[in-house]
Amino acid sequence: MDEHVLERISALEYTINMLSKRVDSIMETVERVAASNFIDHTMIETLTDSLESAGINLKNLEAEWRRRIDSRILETEDVDRLGTRIQHILDAYRGSDKAVCTVDGKIV
Repeated sequence: MDEHVLERISALEYTINMLSKRVDSIMETVERVAASNFIDHTMIETLTDSLESAGINLKNLEAEWRRRIDSRILETEDVDRLGTRIQHILDAYRGSDKAVCTVDGKIV
């Protein structure tokens, strides 16, 4: 019984250790993204200030920026839906030569 309890404790320690490493990795990624966002935001502020100082009218800048973001989101959603449809078609195929089908150059 004692060996079983020790094995379970060991397994839990291992799981907690792996979880801790994953959390650390996620935190590092979040910190990198936050630093990158800060740098990007500062660059955009500097750019817009410089353009305004040069006498360029930026009143439509935010509206155009939002329109482009919306457009890119729609494009991404379209690509995701297409990928899902392709996968459904490949999953439904029951032919003997399924290996001939490829997605992104990979044989399915």
